[in-house]
Amino acid sequence: MIRAGIAGVGNLGKLHAASLLALGDRVSLDALADPVPERRTGQDLKTRGLNLQLGGEEAATAGAVRSYDDYAPLCRDGALDLVVIATPSDLHEPAAVLAMEQGKHVFTEKPMALTAAGCRRMQDAARANGRTLMVGHCLRFYPAYMAAAEIMNSGRYGRALTAVMNRFGRRPGGWFADPARSGGVNLDLHIHDIDTALWWWGRPDETLSRTCGESPGATSVLSQWRYRAGPEVQMEASWDAGSGFSGTFRIVLERATLTGGGSRLDVVTADGKETVDLSGQPGGHRAEMVYFIQCLADGAPVSRCLPEESALAVQYARG
Repeated sequence: MIRAGIAGVGNLGKLHAASLLALGDRVSLDALADPVPERRTGQDLKTRGLNLQLGGEEAATAGAVRSYDDYAPLCRDGALDLVVIATPSDLHEPAAVLAMEQGKHVFTEKPMALTAAGCRRMQDAARANGRTLMVGHCLRFYPAYMAAAEIMNSGRYGRALTAVMNRFGRRPGGWFADPARSGGVNLDLHIHDIDTALWWWGRPDETLSRTCGESPGATSVLSQWRYRAGPEVQMEASWDAGSGFSGTFRIVLERATLTGGGSRLDVVTADGKETVDLSGQPGGHRAEMVYFIQCLADGAPVSRCLPEESALAVQYARG
């Protein structure tokens, strides 16, 4: 059994807790760290005091947890095999490096780090300590994005000509609004589509990117990538005063157009529109954690979301 701890029990930390608990006797969630007491108090993950509001299979497998008010003692907890990092983004690097130096495997939320140097330190720590490191770029595991990749790789509708990817959200508060902590809209929001483009088509031959505005005001970023042997790609992300969250893509192939996002994918051809059946598939956050835990259980390296690819996403997202 893999003994896990979570550093950071905000929205994503709670989501990762549910994913780990759903794995039953493959994983034991033994420790939580968060500076907000009500997020980590209580002797059992079923308690409402922890605010996880788990039910069903998750609650049935919950057990007693150790509680820490900071990521550092959790990373030093000698009884843990794995640390899941869902802290503010500026803490991803120090928490991951410390955990790996203490012999822990690490799954960390994106962005990998806020700088290229920070990404290198994380990769160096993984190699030096023989630990497995994976960054949670969840779109690589969302059904619509995986199905779009399969269609493009198959070549059955010809090559990709153009692609537009958008990601919008409301103006954030808290630490998200501080670029020194979150990396701003580029590293918090835009990096999702940056990583997806790198996954789908690799490094671009030419890039142009411009960010307008500064947090905590409205901020928008627009990137244009060109591939000599591939598509023209436009990616836009913004934090603004009124939009709810949305994330979509539209890819024009020679004989079809793919539109979708999250758990929906439509294929439009001269014969009409077909909605790809993605029912019953888990969401990307659940799927990425299941994949990572399986790699650890098998003693196999991560191959679907390599640290060097996540570091490259940081490089391009910073512009």
